[in-house]
Amino acid sequence: MFMDNTFKEFPIPTYEEWRQLVERTLKGKTFDESLLTPLIDEIVLEPMYQSKDIENNQTLNDRPGTYPFIRGNTQEPLKWSVSQVIEAATPKLLHERISHDFEKGQDHTHFVLTSEMKQGRKPTRNEEETGIPFFNLSTVHEALNGIDLSNKPLHLDTGVVSLPILGALSLTSKKLKGTIGSDPLHQLVSFGSIDYSLDRSFDLMALATKWARKQHPQLRTVLVQSHIYHNGGASPSLELASALSTAVEYISALIERGLSATEAGQSLLFSFSIGSDYFSEIAKIRAARALWAAIMKEFGASEEGQKMTIHAKTSTFTKTKDDCHVNILRCTTEAFAAAIAGVESLQVSPFDELLQEPSEHARRIARNTSLILREEAHLAVTSDPAGGSWYVEHLTEQMAMKAWELFQELEENGGMSASLKKGIVQTLVQKCWNKRVEKVRTRKQTIIGVNQYINTDDKRPTKPASRVEERNSYFDYIEQQKEVTKKHEIETMEDVLKMVSEQTPFHHIHKQLKEGGKKECVTPIKQYRLAEPFEQQHPKKDGGS
Repeated sequence: MFMDNTFKEFPIPTYEEWRQLVERTLKGKTFDESLLTPLIDEIVLEPMYQSKDIENNQTLNDRPGTYPFIRGNTQEPLKWSVSQVIEAATPKLLHERISHDFEKGQDHTHFVLTSEMKQGRKPTRNEEETGIPFFNLSTVHEALNGIDLSNKPLHLDTGVVSLPILGALSLTSKKLKGTIGSDPLHQLVSFGSIDYSLDRSFDLMALATKWARKQHPQLRTVLVQSHIYHNGGASPSLELASALSTAVEYISALIERGLSATEAGQSLLFSFSIGSDYFSEIAKIRAARALWAAIMKEFGASEEGQKMTIHAKTSTFTKTKDDCHVNILRCTTEAFAAAIAGVESLQVSPFDELLQEPSEHARRIARNTSLILREEAHLAVTSDPAGGSWYVEHLTEQMAMKAWELFQELEENGGMSASLKKGIVQTLVQKCWNKRVEKVRTRKQTIIGVNQYINTDDKRPTKPASRVEERNSYFDYIEQQKEVTKKHEIETMEDVLKMVSEQTPFHHIHKQLKEGGKKECVTPIKQYRLAEPFEQQHPKKDGGS
């Protein structure tokens, strides 16, 4: 074997020799204050990593597709799905946009329900609502008639309880795949209250899961979302710990109600926000898979039940209203991190979503960002492309250790719901927010166009033409419907399907499902954007109405 000895006469310097040389160039500043980077997680980044930093790394020799799945769930490279939110004010418009977006590279039937629907309430004529206000089975048919849901998997957050909308979608399509998931704890901490008791929501979560496993075996019925914690300012490790603690509570509830650990594990989809700290976000996703596998192994799940399936969304927390076209670049780096980390599906935010209902132009750029990374940059042709990097492997292990420490703290306080009721999670998130905003205030963290390189001539995008008449006409239809007074006994999914097929409004089904239960209340986690306090100091010219 040929060996190049060209530079053998030069001695290899030690790390200490290199450090002493660097310190002489710092002009009186210390090495630690100049070159060590403390993260919000209390993890400190080194300026240079060495092989010794991963000598004791326990997962370095693991292969993709093997426990603890830190390097991914399969041996083959993962081609993630394009799962953009398809926003629409009415079922008719949703049908138009789904058909259009499928022709342009969209892989998932991903839309959002109104916050009222997620709470099990009647949709109202609220201009602030951004989701789709389904009313009954006929409105679901109007949106999805002719759409092949067996070929384009669903991604739908149903809020507290999924049964009414799950029944409607099942009557619309004989074969469902993807996720129609409830996430009551995320709903609870988002709004501060839910109209169901947690015990009742868990009963109905188990009912949906058992039924779906028989009727639609490729459908997941439980969502574990981290977005509320991320957008409150949580560090990556706190976001991860909160998601894990939530998932453990759901798994425990499902097992108590008759599902096996493997069945419960296969019913979950995790949904993480991806922030701006590129390597931390890669480490967060890799650490998430390893920690979840270890947790599910303790529950007794098989290898298939130990695998974490992940949907990723580019962060709302990092986006700005000022100089909003820079959001395109922010989304690109966040999407890149998610792709390198090996997520199963990816949602890229349109650059103008903070200002208006996203324009077709912005939606197209967001969709094509994912497609370019996947099809032109070829990020999907390698398994775990970051694997083996001294930096990434070391940071992944540190992230896992910090997240595990926080997870144990939440579990010692009774689990996620108990920690929320005690205000523990809210306090931890607020502390992270305070640290973040101070870094921006002191310019230790830069936000282009907001606290650095401000564009005083910035004009915000012109708002697209609205469809007010169409939306008003739809709500006229809802308001003309008679209120249902007939009571039904709901004990099985068949009872739900019968009510749905009779065109019973969804909120009436919810009313009977939650009858006799008590409300749950906690202090909600306030949602922030990092640029928000500083945007108010720099008002911009508005190019729209």
